[in-house]
Amino acid sequence: MVRKKASQVDAMSDDGQAPTTTISLNDLLGDECVNALDLVDELRSCGLDSIFQLPQLVVCGDQSAGKSSVLEALTEVPFPTKENLCTRFATQIVIRRSSSEAIRTKIIPDDRLGPQEKAHMGEFDRTIQDFAELPALIDAATEHMGLNKPIQAQGKTNTNSSKQKFKAFSRNVLSVEIEGPDRRPLTLVDLPGWINTPTMHHTEEDMKLIQQLIGDYIKQERTVILAVISAKSDLATQTILTKCQEVDPNGRRTLGIITKPDTVPAGSDSEKDWLEVARNRNIPLELGWHILKNRSYEERRVSFESRNKIEKDFFKRGAYKTIPPNAKGIDALGERVSELLYDILKRELPKLLTEADARYHETVNELKQLGQQRSTLDEQRKVLTSASVDFFQIVQNAYDGSFKGAFFGNRSLEGYRFLRSTVAGYQEEFTAQMQMYGAKFRIYETQDSGGTHKPDSIERTLSEQYKFARKLQKEMKRGEVDEWAMSVYLSTRGLDLPGTFDSALVGRLFQEMSAHWDEIAQEHITIIDTLCRQLVKAAIHFATSDDLAKNIWKRLDLVLKRRFGNAHRELKRLIDDKNGPLTIYDPYYADTVQRLHDHKINNELEQAKALAVHPPANATSTTVFGLQHQSQPLQQMRKLDNNVLAARKAVDHMIVILNKRLETFAENVTQQVIERNLLKDLAEATFSPKIVQKYTDEMVSELAVESKFVTLKRTQLEHYRGILEKSKNAVDKLLNPHKRRATELLEDEDDPSVPYSKRAALE
Repeated sequence: MVRKKASQVDAMSDDGQAPTTTISLNDLLGDECVNALDLVDELRSCGLDSIFQLPQLVVCGDQSAGKSSVLEALTEVPFPTKENLCTRFATQIVIRRSSSEAIRTKIIPDDRLGPQEKAHMGEFDRTIQDFAELPALIDAATEHMGLNKPIQAQGKTNTNSSKQKFKAFSRNVLSVEIEGPDRRPLTLVDLPGWINTPTMHHTEEDMKLIQQLIGDYIKQERTVILAVISAKSDLATQTILTKCQEVDPNGRRTLGIITKPDTVPAGSDSEKDWLEVARNRNIPLELGWHILKNRSYEERRVSFESRNKIEKDFFKRGAYKTIPPNAKGIDALGERVSELLYDILKRELPKLLTEADARYHETVNELKQLGQQRSTLDEQRKVLTSASVDFFQIVQNAYDGSFKGAFFGNRSLEGYRFLRSTVAGYQEEFTAQMQMYGAKFRIYETQDSGGTHKPDSIERTLSEQYKFARKLQKEMKRGEVDEWAMSVYLSTRGLDLPGTFDSALVGRLFQEMSAHWDEIAQEHITIIDTLCRQLVKAAIHFATSDDLAKNIWKRLDLVLKRRFGNAHRELKRLIDDKNGPLTIYDPYYADTVQRLHDHKINNELEQAKALAVHPPANATSTTVFGLQHQSQPLQQMRKLDNNVLAARKAVDHMIVILNKRLETFAENVTQQVIERNLLKDLAEATFSPKIVQKYTDEMVSELAVESKFVTLKRTQLEHYRGILEKSKNAVDKLLNPHKRRATELLEDEDDPSVPYSKRAALE
């Protein structure tokens, strides 16, 4: 039966239920906040309230304080009431505008319930057309929540009825949605009464549940609290006000409502005390206080219009007429609540939409980080293959030096991303390091002898990680080196003729001078290996989700360690070759050594020639002077001991070999160690599509299986994303009338239950 709209002059319906009007509700909702309430209602329908706090009105108070009567007066919905029966669950009143009138009830499951229980609660969804059916509907919902069934212990029901315990309260929410052409969207919540002491009907557990339930609602910053206080009880004994002050100390969002003033004797001290409270003097709240006279037990069946008239007459008499009009009566309360709602919507709705938009992008990013779902073997292999393709392209580009794609960004990012150019720079530093600090002893070239370094050479500035070799090098004069070589010669000579030496002496000197090459090269290899490891790790984390990347990295770490080991084995071969017998195949070697031998003589001859061309002023004869000067170095050479001469010649051989092989060693480290073992096939040998293709099913599952934590997180994020996407669409529809109109037309064309008249109206 379709419910007919009651007129303002209706007294009582035939079935004894109080008829309804829409006057107070229309007064409650001003036109300027209708759109905002529409939006909040839509967002609630999308489930956004499970993620964010939405603006709402909450009616709360101590047990039997008259909360339900206040809610009924505000909404003009005749909720069924029974004497000595309190609210046993939160009741959410959702009022919506619709072309037809209907009343729908459903149960919003408690988040703490398991999947099966949630599904069971979600099954309750019923619609009626008349408020006369509402009591039976609420009873059915109560039954569905299991509140009228005895609590079972260990799966057995206690058959002793005197000892049976019934579940008294529920954290599930009964949602009552009221639709009608003259109704405007609004959400109000009636909470169970606050219980201070367990009774035979309410256990300690019930009391804690209700207190926690009320606390969860009133602590929400976007909730306007209508704290109902009964004048029938002492103010100090009503706990709800204390709890409201704990979550809202300044009363910024708490409106105190005094009920049952008609139970206080006129002219009594108690009446004076309550009047002080109503004037916001005793317990000041930022939102103030309001006083109502609800229907008495005798007036319980009168219409809402009669109820409002009785209330107005009451407040015109006695001391209550001194209370300001805007602080008493249901009409004034409707206006105050309307203003409060508008203020909180104006303040909180923009914040809410901003937060929801930010959460949506966060959720999408988190899902992206989790990667594709991989529950089955096919999904797992597909994810691994996809990741390997992206990984291979990134690492190969870094190796080739093309640096294309989002991974590389700009040059301000980490150097390992730009592997080829960074390695080239480090190779140059390694070579320069070898040239400057590769010799154990630094020997400066002089006019009298050759050396490893020229005194006027300009050294390159190296980065910190390539400066350590400088500490290994010791600076020595050529004479000191010759003495060192002499000591080695004397301690190792065999049947050599005086003034001669074999190649073994030069080999010993060379090995000593190149003793640090191994350490210098190892440090360089470690630096390049670190670059490769950083690149591979970053690339796999870029190509797939973090949890999958961690699994893959464990395998890639082993591969990179093997490549690092191969590089060190290659270096050992180079060091072994360096320390082996000296073999010279350079056709210019002898000439180079001879020039070094003749270094002093050549310098003296050049000086003599210069003096001959430009003699000093006191010279008697240019020719005589030149010949005398030329003969001095030759004479000095003849005076040298044979052993000293052999040692000096051996040092010259060593310097020539050192300079030549130092360049060769640096090049071999670059090509044979670094390029061959660390850089070449870096992408192909670590995580390429070809490698993934060879993985067994066991290996695929081991790498790509999704952990329970990730699965649960993905389910939650997908749920949130669905809610947030629906909310975004709802916002878009409400803010874009043309899009809303088109969407409604499409939905109605597919819905045969939509009356033709509504389709015509939309068209």
